[in-house]
Amino acid sequence: MENITNNILLNTLFNKSKSNNNFSEHEDGLDIALNYNDGWDMWVFKQDKYKENLDKSNNLDEDIETLNMVQHSHNCYDYMLNIISQDTLKKCAKHIKENIKTNNNTDILKNSDRCRHMWMQPGYYAGLSKKNSNEEYTCSNLVDKVLKDFPGQITHIDKINDNGKIIKCKDNSNIKACQCPKGTRKGALVVAPGKTFHFYRKDFILKNGKKVSKWNGKDGSYKPSDLDANNELYKDPQDCSRKYSNVEYSDFCGYFCIPENLVPVNKI
Repeated sequence: MENITNNILLNTLFNKSKSNNNFSEHEDGLDIALNYNDGWDMWVFKQDKYKENLDKSNNLDEDIETLNMVQHSHNCYDYMLNIISQDTLKKCAKHIKENIKTNNNTDILKNSDRCRHMWMQPGYYAGLSKKNSNEEYTCSNLVDKVLKDFPGQITHIDKINDNGKIIKCKDNSNIKACQCPKGTRKGALVVAPGKTFHFYRKDFILKNGKKVSKWNGKDGSYKPSDLDANNELYKDPQDCSRKYSNVEYSDFCGYFCIPENLVPVNKI
């Protein structure tokens, strides 16, 4: 059995990704929400810096620390969880170096999906295999896999029973039962049925010393963004525009309440 804790850095590789609780409490009680502006930079690949330093070092650890392999080796699931795998970073760095130095393939730096095969999928930590597309890419299947990856830690909320009336949860609503408890931060999942998925996370920015919510996500190998399909700021993943030119995430699957120190179940 693989020792997962040796391969995963849980909010420790980049200290500035941690929340700062010296400021006023987050307006919806998410007191461990991540600082969007401080955390954004650690997920972005520094291509010019990488080219400049490529011939100066053969040390993969140095590449990880100074050149940042995170953007292209980690996807939206990693981003929502805020988990960065040291093992994956090294594999991505090695993959790029081998293509450039051994195969003289400099075009790999233009390929945004160069480490796509390393992206984390829901169910990975629990050792669950992927189903066929129609069964895999559904709300019920993906939510189940997320919860099995982190049993007893991440919780899921999408609707409540209010005196016999089923009410869908909406972010920042006045339905207290739909809000995540203190000591957690919020994520969300949407699905293009039979095709793919996307995760979001709720961070904060500071305005006048107070934490203000900022929903955002990281689409595959792209940089984190707080803009929806209409190029407008996310207000709530449930209501934002999710119809892109190549895919429409038509199904909203609810929210996740995520504790600060996640410990994934061992991968079988």
